[in-house]
Amino acid sequence: MENPDVITIKRGKSHTWNFKYTPAVEAGQTAYSKNFYTSDNQFTGVLALREKLNDGYTGQQLISLTTTSSTGNQNSQGNIRFPNIGATSNLHNIQIYLSGAESTTLPNEHLLCAGDLMITDTDVAATECIHSWRLEFKIEPEIV
Repeated sequence: MENPDVITIKRGKSHTWNFKYTPAVEAGQTAYSKNFYTSDNQFTGVLALREKLNDGYTGQQLISLTTTSSTGNQNSQGNIRFPNIGATSNLHNIQIYLSGAESTTLPNEHLLCAGDLMITDTDVAATECIHSWRLEFKIEPEIV
């Protein structure tokens, strides 16, 4: 997945961000987006945002975004969603959703924060990350 520029979070507003991860393939093969959606929620995701302090992201954890529970529909529930794109698609395959209520819990000030979007495969190991991408965010305060 290509690293996007810094992503803006407008405090108090809901947000949906779409990403596409395409695994590398051997020469002559067609590359498709990885379909993380399964009916048994085989893949899980987590993204914990931490405040940037000095040269590192060692500040307080601001929010933790996750996939839905093992019984929820990962296509449309939870903060990290896996659209059901099928096996031969080039559509986005990861969606991060932040509700307006959740974004209101963030500090109402200009902040830089980041987190690693980590995907696990519960068929391999529930705690072993199989994919990880660093995402950087800036929080814009709302005028109240």
